[in-house]
Amino acid sequence: MQITFENEESGIRVSYRLEDGYGSRRFAVLLSEKLSRSERAAESLGGCCISVRRESPDQTAVSPYCRIAVRGRRIDVTAGGILALDAAMRYFDRVLETGRPESCELRGDREAGGANAYAFGRRGSHRVMYYNILWDADARHCPGERNVMAADLVREFGPDVVGLQECGRYKRTGLYFEDIISQMARVGYREAPVSGVKNSFHDVNCVPLFYRESEVRFVEGGYHWYVNQPTDTIGPMDVSSKSLSWGVFETRATGARFLAASTHLCTQVEGLRVAQAEEACRLFEELRRRYGLPMVLGGDFNSHHRDGGYRYFRDVAGYPAASGLATEYTATEKSYHAYPEFDPGLGLCMPTGGAEYETAKTIDHILFPAAPAGLQVGVFGVVVNSFSLAASDHFPIFSDVTF
Repeated sequence: MQITFENEESGIRVSYRLEDGYGSRRFAVLLSEKLSRSERAAESLGGCCISVRRESPDQTAVSPYCRIAVRGRRIDVTAGGILALDAAMRYFDRVLETGRPESCELRGDREAGGANAYAFGRRGSHRVMYYNILWDADARHCPGERNVMAADLVREFGPDVVGLQECGRYKRTGLYFEDIISQMARVGYREAPVSGVKNSFHDVNCVPLFYRESEVRFVEGGYHWYVNQPTDTIGPMDVSSKSLSWGVFETRATGARFLAASTHLCTQVEGLRVAQAEEACRLFEELRRRYGLPMVLGGDFNSHHRDGGYRYFRDVAGYPAASGLATEYTATEKSYHAYPEFDPGLGLCMPTGGAEYETAKTIDHILFPAAPAGLQVGVFGVVVNSFSLAASDHFPIFSDVTF
């Protein structure tokens, strides 16, 4: 089904196919809005029919390519995913500047730069990702729409395992198939069924691990709700999210196993973050003795490089950080940013700010509690693009590692 936006003054029409999903709709809405506000749109693109479609209708298939075909007053945009659509938007920015639409092929990952440049090219045998997906579930923060964007971001970067934070009940239920579980399943990921989930609010795992079924198997895992929790009135929803999930995963291609953990530490009290870090380290020592496997830990520590929680892991326990080990690329962006909000004029959740370059203030980390002698880290990335700016107040972080 074709949906079309038309600007009567310039005669420009922008259309997308409903079956191509959210990314195409978002692009069409934003491009139509851009052109309607541009004083040069009529001169550069007057009378043009611009159509956008996904490269593949398969919801699990993505590519970095954006192919633009100009045939007179018709412009066809065929895009492989988020980064390809971002490249297409930059293409139209250039057209508005030059007045010359031309056929071309773009690679969104290369055009976007930063960590996006590694989306489709790994620098290790495994990719792990961590992502705080923003608990807020009121209408102003569009939980269903943001779940769609979060899943599309995971699909674009294709980690073997991804650990989420702030994945509360309101992100999981009552969203008419836009719940996070359904959206992650759409892009080929299953939640690891860890045992023992029990906390202060609905006994929902707020720090789940998801794994890419085509690449790895879940073997077994567990859940730990921190004993050290605030005693004041912060609230049961906040407290319930301060926990840890761990899982053993087996690579389908080689049979190699590794252990991954996702955590979220206390928001307000540094002393409690340190106590929770101590708890986590005791658990990791037990898991090291039990399994003897390489481990990777990540998530929202609410603790930057000088804070006690992070320093306990790094300095006291001696866990090396992916950001310090990466040999090819280490991101320089801070891992969190301003809250996105719903724009009623566009009907979309939109950014309210951009990335900031204060690496020392980042609070999302990837560490290695059991680092084998042969550990290699190629990339530590903070994912900054049009979707990650609108989907949460945190950016996804990822690392390419070889154990």
